[in-house]
Amino acid sequence: MYFATDFAGNNNWSDLTISIGNAQTAASQVSVVAAQPAISGNYKLLSGLFTVPSSGLYYMGIRATGGTAGAPYLMIDDISITIPCTPASGNAPTVTAQGSAQTGCLGQPFPVSAFGADVYEWSDNSTGSSAVVTPGFLGTNTFVVVGTRTLTGCAATAQVLVTVYAPPVLNVVANPPVVCQGKNIILTASGANIYNWNSGGSTSQIVVTPAGSTSYVVVGTATNNCTSSASVSVTVLPLPAIDGSGTRTMICVGESTSLMGSGGDTYVWISSKNSNMLQGTTVTVSPGSSDTYTVTGTDANGCQNTDIVTVVVEECSGITQHTGDARITVYPNPTTGEVVIEGLAGQQMDVVDMSGRVLLSRTVTGDTEHINLTEFANGVYFIKAGINVTRLIKE
Repeated sequence: MYFATDFAGNNNWSDLTISIGNAQTAASQVSVVAAQPAISGNYKLLSGLFTVPSSGLYYMGIRATGGTAGAPYLMIDDISITIPCTPASGNAPTVTAQGSAQTGCLGQPFPVSAFGADVYEWSDNSTGSSAVVTPGFLGTNTFVVVGTRTLTGCAATAQVLVTVYAPPVLNVVANPPVVCQGKNIILTASGANIYNWNSGGSTSQIVVTPAGSTSYVVVGTATNNCTSSASVSVTVLPLPAIDGSGTRTMICVGESTSLMGSGGDTYVWISSKNSNMLQGTTVTVSPGSSDTYTVTGTDANGCQNTDIVTVVVEECSGITQHTGDARITVYPNPTTGEVVIEGLAGQQMDVVDMSGRVLLSRTVTGDTEHINLTEFANGVYFIKAGINVTRLIKE
C-alpha cells in the first residue's frame, strides 16, 4: 500500500504494519511488513511477501500507533494484494508441450499436446491440452502454447517445433475420358512414389471398367511420407438399344426374307454359318438352311450393341404348292394365332402340314372364314382347296 504522514518528516507514527491471518483480530494475525517509524514526505510504498501456509480464508489487517505531537494524520491509498507469477513463487505452472512427430506436411493436420497447467491456448487459436494445428509454411514451424493455472491466474509458455515438408503434386489422367458402357479406361497417376486408388489398386496405372459416369480418386505418398490426392472424372455413354427383326423368320428353301435393324444409326449383319457380312438398316437374306444373324448397331456416339435374329428354313417338301385358278387371300401371314381366309366360299378347305397330314378340314360357307392356329406348333402349313394351295407360316 502507499502511505503519507506530512512533508516535515515527523516521526510520531511509531509503526505502520500490514498483517495477515485467519481471523479479523490483531492477535490472530502475523506481520508481513512494517514501517517503524512511518515517515513519508510524499506517498511512499510499503510492501511485503506472504506465503500461504494452507488453504483457507485470510484477512489483511493494517495498524499504526501515533503520538500526540507531529503529523496529525496518517493517510493510506491504493491497497492491493497480488499473486506473484515468478518462477520462485510456485504460483506459475511448469508447462511442457510435444507433437505427435518431429516432422509434418504442409497444410495437413498435426496433433500436439501440453501438460502442467489447467487451461491452454495455442498460437493458432486452438484450445485444450490436446489440439490439432496445421503447419502453414515449409521449413520449421513453431507452435506456442500458453498454459494458465486457474487458481493463481499465472501462466507459462512452451513450444513445439515441427519441420514441414511439401506434399507431392499429383497429376491423374484418364485415357480415354469418354467411353461406351462396358469399355475399359486406363487411369495414370504421376508425381508420387506410392499410389492408392479408391477403386482398388496400388500402382501408378490401373485399368477400370466403369458402369456409369463417375470420378476416381488417387492418394499419392512421396518419399517424405507426405500425401495428397487428385481426382479425374470419366463419362460413360449408354449403349444403343438395338433390335433386330425379320419380315418372316420362317421360310422355305429357296425363299428370301428381309431383316431390319432399329435403335442405331448404322448396322452390320453377320451370318453364323458363313460369316458373310451385310450392311444396312434392311438386308435381304436367302439361307439354304436355318441360320442365326447377329446385327451390330452403332449410334452417333460410336457405341455399339447387338441383337440376334434366327431364320428357320423348312424343306416344305410334303406338298406341292399350286396357285390354281382361285384367288385365295390369307392374312395375317405369318401369324401367331387367328387367320382370316377369303375367296373359298362353297369350297372344301383343308389345313395341311408339311408332311401332307390334314390337321383341319371344313366347308367354307361364307366369303370370309376364320381359323385359329393358337394351339398349332410353329412351322409352315398349307391352306388347300382343290388344286389351289396357299402357304401359311405360324410363329
